[in-house]
Amino acid sequence: MNATQLAELARNGSAESTGELVSALTDLFCRAPDDERERVSLVFGDIVLRVLDRLECAARSALSQRIADDDGAPKDLLKALAADEDLDVAAPVLEQCRNLSDQDFAEVAETVPASHLLVLSQRKVIKPVLSRVLAQRGEPQVLHALTRNHSAIIGVDSFDLLVARARKDVELQEALSERPDIPESSAERLVPFLSREMAQRIKDLNVNEVLV
Repeated sequence: MNATQLAELARNGSAESTGELVSALTDLFCRAPDDERERVSLVFGDIVLRVLDRLECAARSALSQRIADDDGAPKDLLKALAADEDLDVAAPVLEQCRNLSDQDFAEVAETVPASHLLVLSQRKVIKPVLSRVLAQRGEPQVLHALTRNHSAIIGVDSFDLLVARARKDVELQEALSERPDIPESSAERLVPFLSREMAQRIKDLNVNEVLV
């Protein structure tokens, strides 16, 4: 598609034309040679962000799927897609993106709904800055997924918060009891919540030295 055709799509302003424009720009970005990638990424991100709210959900979803795992994709655009209210749009970035930091994802996690938090809690690598927001905002299903994700690094303060939220949540108690990295101070707070059966099982299995 040449510059004249792109300009015509931009002038049209309809959702369909905007979708075609973004698709064409995405093609240009994905095919850009390495020595022009950074410059093209800046222009691509700037233009698409301006029209993102005019795109239909299917077009936003297609865009997200194409650039989610691209290390050169514009960060501001990736964050906007990650925070999209439609999970079909947000999920590819939440699951696959490597170009956003855990701080970026923590900022996204402050505003997105529970469905998005659940996807974030299952990322392969989670650092304390993100686990803290998930522990603070997450509903039980999110807390269970985060705690059972043993690649997630959970800070002492987040462990304390999880323990406090586990008082009446047996599944969360069990997930916490399986964390070999639970700090001793958090373990001391957890033990009084445990049922006799769970406490005995922890002793019998002897897989968590801190709790035993």
